[in-house]
Amino acid sequence: MIQGFKFTELRFKICSLANHSVASRRNALDLIMQNALQLKLPNQEQPQVTQNDLLYNEIIILFENKKVGWTGGLHLSVGVKCIERLAKPLWYIDPHLKKFAKRACYLPNLFTELLTYEQNQSYNQYYSITHHKYEEVSHEKLDKLIKSFKLSLAQPWTQDTL
Repeated sequence: MIQGFKFTELRFKICSLANHSVASRRNALDLIMQNALQLKLPNQEQPQVTQNDLLYNEIIILFENKKVGWTGGLHLSVGVKCIERLAKPLWYIDPHLKKFAKRACYLPNLFTELLTYEQNQSYNQYYSITHHKYEEVSHEKLDKLIKSFKLSLAQPWTQDTL
């Protein structure tokens, strides 16, 4: 205990906040709202073990380059599911792209920007490496994969209402 000091007066200094800009202060709610509106993408597959992981990661890289994504934390649930649903039909038709091109069915330009396709390579190399007979493209299976992807496109987050 300090005994040498005897305080008999207490002073408070009240400063006006009028000279401080309200706009310069950021409250927690503003920060939360700003973060919720930022576009985010799912995490890339780590470690990248398979060619399927490579396709998944390159779709994420492509979306990053196009500056698209999900807001409000949806990238961790809806975003992952959407990219998986997009990767599956691409993986399925990948060995048959030359056949489709001969029949004037081309991959949309967006997907030709994937790094592996830009290098004139393919993702699904099972048939080319193992020399197995190509599995024919099944209308039923392709239709099922497309309908699965359409489920993602029909979700409310795909609507541009802003």
